[in-house]
Formats: sequence, structure tokens, C-alpha cells
Amino acid sequence: MKRVMVLSIFLVVLLLTACSSKTPTVSSTPAAVESPTAGNAPTATPADTAKTYTVQRGTIEDIFIFNGTISPAQFTVSSSQDGIVQKIFVIPGQSVKEGDVIAQLDFEDLQAQLDSAKLSTEQSQRVIDQSAQAGQLEVQQSQIALDAAQQDLAQTKEPPTAVVLAQAQTAVRQAQANLDTVKNNASQAKNQAKAEMDKAVADLQSIQQQYGEAVAKLKKARGQDAADLETQVKDLETQMRAAEAAISLAVINYDTARNNEAAAVSDAQATFDLAKAQLDDLLKGPDKFVIAEKERAVRSAELAVSQARQKTATDPALQSAVEAGRLQIKQIEDQIAARQIIAPISGELMSMIALTGDTVQVGSPVVILGDSSRLDLVANGAEMLTGGRTTMPTLSMSQAVEITFSRYPGKTFTGTISQLPQLATETTDATNTYHFAFDTQGLTFASGDQAELKIVLQRKDNVLYLPPEAVNASQYRSSVTQRVDGSDTSVDVQIGITTPDKIEITGGLSEGDVVVVK
Repeated sequence: MKRVMVLSIFLVVLLLTACSSKTPTVSSTPAAVESPTAGNAPTATPADTAKTYTVQRGTIEDIFIFNGTISPAQFTVSSSQDGIVQKIFVIPGQSVKEGDVIAQLDFEDLQAQLDSAKLSTEQSQRVIDQSAQAGQLEVQQSQIALDAAQQDLAQTKEPPTAVVLAQAQTAVRQAQANLDTVKNNASQAKNQAKAEMDKAVADLQSIQQQYGEAVAKLKKARGQDAADLETQVKDLETQMRAAEAAISLAVINYDTARNNEAAAVSDAQATFDLAKAQLDDLLKGPDKFVIAEKERAVRSAELAVSQARQKTATDPALQSAVEAGRLQIKQIEDQIAARQIIAPISGELMSMIALTGDTVQVGSPVVILGDSSRLDLVANGAEMLTGGRTTMPTLSMSQAVEITFSRYPGKTFTGTISQLPQLATETTDATNTYHFAFDTQGLTFASGDQAELKIVLQRKDNVLYLPPEAVNASQYRSSVTQRVDGSDTSVDVQIGITTPDKIEITGGLSEGDVVVVK
């Protein structure tokens, strides 16, 4: 009975909605026919072919509808140097990898400078190497040996202080306490992991039992009960998969805890043994025979350092020449590298802007790359004026867009304007392309997918409106021909929003007024 009542109410609402349609009424008004007079035969008057429209109240939406296409994200690669394009290594449609050389500017002048700088620097360095190679390494090694010998002697002579002994004893106690703690904590961690693994198994068994019971009930259920049980079964299947994953993770955690226990205990034991050995050495005190031996080692190391230094004598002027030459080489190589146009991303070469022999400046675009791994929804401004629209509306960044794709009929996506056409600069041309970001809802798209985009430019509710053909609108004045009691009069009106199918009437007419178009 309730279903019958709901259906009846729905039909009534549907009929009322149809009856209250806001579509302007169009009618044909017949002309008056003259009555025959004495002495004259009846004459037929041509029918009035004028269309009449009634001022109605409702909602006006100015919706901008146009088409877009999924295409690879495009990147303009520009030159970082002034020069002439000497070589181009790729052609449109060719795939490139990040770091590939796309084009190269002429660098013959720089190459000559580089060759000269390298030759001069190599000559200076060769002289330095010949004079220094006999003792440079020996000096470094002998100095390291001397530093080590002096430090070793100082440590051997110095008796342990009370603070040092206390620190060593504290280190032994801390190492012992740490060893005990590690053993206890590692065992607790392992036991905790074991308990979590057991709980995960129990949870899975419980879910499996519920799943079996639900499946058994589903086989016997009908109607809504069957639908509810089917939903429950699917939910339990999801829970089982999650529980199985939890068991796998728990097993890994348990194995990790067991391995960590052994490793942690071994490290703690090694730390304790080292602290104990260091304390024992401090308690013994320095040995005079050992001290004498280490003093001889220091004197021998000092003599070795002195002899090694005598073998090295670098000419400061040559060293300065080498350093200046290396700096010059680096600068020239950087300039040559900058004359190579490098692909900043992996992708496909969409088009060449500069050709071999062209002169380019810093910032001049050279090529356009398309990144097929990053798709972009774009629309060409020149192709966006459809449905009778003659002027491009003002669009803004982040403006909301409703999108439908031919790939996914009946599905709507939400998005925003992510990039507007770019104005021309000294080095770049103007663009007329709009870019849009949207929520893919986890679905897959491919280059070339077609889309219809809708942007609500304006919306007003509870306003008066007429169709555009009923209003004589110009830059300075808008008017209509109003019909009252069969008489037609020109009336000035004020208008608001104008869309391809409706014009808002803000003044001059009232709801229900009739206008005529002859």
C-alpha cells in the first residue's frame, strides 16, 4: 500500500512540474476580420503571423559549453644562451629521455679558447708534478705518522685520573645494565610480537566463521534479505583479506623481533666486554719500557717529516698559473654545455620552434616536448565559441568546471582552470590554450580522449526573462513590443544576464506581460 501511495505522489509531482515549465509561451494571434457592410462583399484580412511571448519568472544560467581533449603535458624548452642553432639531433614525433641533447648552438669560438687554456694549464701542471712528485706523498704520510706517535706517547705517559677511572667504572656498570635491559626488552618485544600474531590468527578465524554463516544464510535468503546478506558477505570478504594481511605482517614482526633479540644482545655484550677491558688497562698504569719505546718512535717520525719536506719545493707562480687555467677551463666548459639544449624530461618531441641556422636569444623557445606520462586536459580558445556565443567570456584561474568524457558516458567529473592563455613576451609568442585540472576518480585516460566542459558563468534565481528574439537589444537601448488588450506598444526595458536562450528583464515589464515579435 505504501509503495502505491509513493508512486502516486511521484506521478502527481511529475505532472505539476511539467505544467509549471518555464519555457516562454509562443502563440500565433489571428488578425481581426472586418464585418461586411451594406453594398460591400465580405473581405478576408490576412492572418496575424506575429509571435507572442509571455514574461516568465524562473532561473537563468549562463553556461559556457565547449569541447576539450586529453593530450600529453607540454614543456617548452628554451635556450639559456645567445647564438646560432648549429645542429638539431631529433625530429618531431621522436621520443627523448631526460638529459638527451636535443639541439646545439655554434661553439667553435669557445672550442678554440678551451683548447688553448687546456694546453697552457697542462704545461704548467707538468712542471709542478715533476718537482713535487718525489716528496709530496711522503710528507703527508710522515706527518700522519708523527701525529699518531705523539698522541700515542702522550696517552701512554698520562696516568688515569680519578675522573677517568670513575668514568670507566661507570661505563662498565652502564654496559652491564644495558646488557640486562636489552635482554629483557628484546624478550618482551618478541613475546609482544608473538601475542599480536596469535591475535591476528584468532581474528581471521572469527571472521571466517562469520563469513561461513553469512554464506549459508545467503543461499536460503530471498529479496531484500538476500541483498543485505550479499553486502554482508562482500564486507566479510574484505575483512578476511585485511585479516590475512594482518597475519602476514604479524609473522614478519615476530621473525624480526627474534632476529633483533639476538643481534641486540650480541651488541650489548660486546659493549660490556670493551668497557671492562678499558677499565682493566687503566688500573694497571703506564709501563716505563713502553714509554721509552714510544719516545724513540716520535723522534724517528720527526726526522722523517723533515727529510720529506726538503724534497718538495713548488714554484708559487706556476701554482697560480695552474689554478687560473683550471678556472678558465671550467668557465669555458660551462659556456659550451650551456649551448647544448638538453631535454629536461622524458617524452616526445611535439614541435621544433627554432631550426638549424636560426639565431636565438636567452629565453627563446627552441622545442616543445610532450610528457605522455603526464596527461593534460586542454581546450583551444579559437574553438570554444559554440552554441551561438560570439564573444569569449572572461575566465579565471581555479574557476570550477564540470566535465564529461566520451570514454565514460554518463559519468561527471569536477575540475578547475589550471592555466590561462599566455600573453606574448619579447621571446615567446602568445598562446590561446586553456588547461584544466580535474579529479580522475581513479580512472584511466589516454591521449586523444574527447571531453565536454561546462562552466557556469552566471546564475540568477527568481528573475523575469524573455527569449532573445523577443527583445530588440542594442548598445544604447533595449525595447520590446508589448501587447495590451490587442494594442501593440514599444516599451523600453532594462536587461541583465543574456544567454543564448534567455534575457533577464530587470525593469520595464512585469511577470505575465505579453510581448509580440512581428
